[in-house]
Formats: sequence, C-alpha cells, structure tokens
Amino acid sequence: MGKLKLNYRLTREEIEESLLCIDWKREGRMKQANLIILTVLGVLVLGAFIREPGQFFLFLMLFAIIGLLFYLQYGPQRKRKKQAEKIVKTGGNFQISLDRQHMGAIWGQQKEGRKREKGIRKGSRLKLYISENMYTFKAGREIYAIPKRILSGEQKGTLAELAKNCQADVVNIRICRNT
Repeated sequence: MGKLKLNYRLTREEIEESLLCIDWKREGRMKQANLIILTVLGVLVLGAFIREPGQFFLFLMLFAIIGLLFYLQYGPQRKRKKQAEKIVKTGGNFQISLDRQHMGAIWGQQKEGRKREKGIRKGSRLKLYISENMYTFKAGREIYAIPKRILSGEQKGTLAELAKNCQADVVNIRICRNT
C-alpha cells in the first residue's frame, strides 16, 4: 500500500479549476437549463409588456429576469475568481500526506511561521474529481487540490490506488473553455 507526501504551490488557474470541479453540477447542464428557462420566460414577459405597456410590474419582472440572466452567466465565475485570488494571497506552500488511514494537509506562509493544518475525519464520504490539470479530493467541507504537473506516473498510480482503497467516488470532469 502506497503513501504519498507532496509539497507544491498552486496557481490561480489551478485553484479555479478545482473550484469549478466542485461546482460541476451548477456549472454544467443545470446552468444551461436555467439560462434557457429564464430566456424563454423573459421573451414571454417582453411579449406581454409590448402588448400592454401600461403594466409596470411586467417591466419590473423583465428587469429582474435580465438581472438573473447576467448573474447566472457571470456571477459564479466571478465568485470563483475572487475565491481563487483570496487563496493565492494567503500564499505559501501546500504539503499533503495521503495514506489509507489518513489524509492531511498543511498550508500557509512558511516565512511568517503561520501554518494551518487540516485532516479528513474517518468515515467521511470521499469524492475524487479528476479534471484536465487537477486531482481534487472532497470530504465534507474539506477540499484538497493536487495538480497533475507535480505527479510522476508512479505517484498517479498510487493516488488512484489510495482513492480506490478509501472507496472514493470518482467523477471525471471535462472542462470546456469558452474563448
């Protein structure tokens, strides 16, 4: 049974990718469905407002729908970027140790001597999100992001073996970038 001990620094893009993996349900088809439903509703309200321009509440409803459309499209992305910036500003290196019994992490700015340490409790339901550049573990509210760039082939095998032995639910995420 393998054990991994990793030291690394995450970039803002890697943090954003991990946060996107955690929110994959809200960012994928559900987001598109909500946007379509709100667009259709907006068109119907606009049609009703054109037929009866004296109905001020239709104008307010249309304004609210447009606001919701903009929030659904850009709000989560902006929130994710701010959260990633906040994590990057805390700076420092991440240290993660993984084995069958324990998964723990230490992070923070090493210069100032500030370190924060967390570990996953036994019995936590573990999920592993695998994306293009990241492995993201989630157990309850704890999130561990491991960039693929730091892992050798053997370490990737060990990570897969640990996830299997911990009975982690594995979710493969494909990220489509809009350019």
